[in-house]
Amino acid sequence: MQVGDILYTSWGYEQTNVEFYQVTKMIGKKMVEVREIAKKYVENETMSGTSTPIRDKFIGKPLRRRISVWESREQINIGESRGSAWLWDGKPVSESHYA
Repeated sequence: MQVGDILYTSWGYEQTNVEFYQVTKMIGKKMVEVREIAKKYVENETMSGTSTPIRDKFIGKPLRRRISVWESREQINIGESRGSAWLWDGKPVSESHYA
């Protein structure tokens, strides 16, 4: 991971929530500071669509998280019910909502 990288979470039950985070600072080699960023949502079916991040449009406070590796991929644990955030591959991420 490096400053400027974008990570995403995909989580939920009966719906898929997606959030994006941007790495704003490296703290040593094993820790980062990230902030949640806004996203653009495009609906493509009833109650589902895709989301893409809007770089540098910060909506959250800084979070410091330790980098870990799972199945050869770097990740950070966002916490709460959001789970892990992974490096975004540049493609729109599927999202759905209920009601």
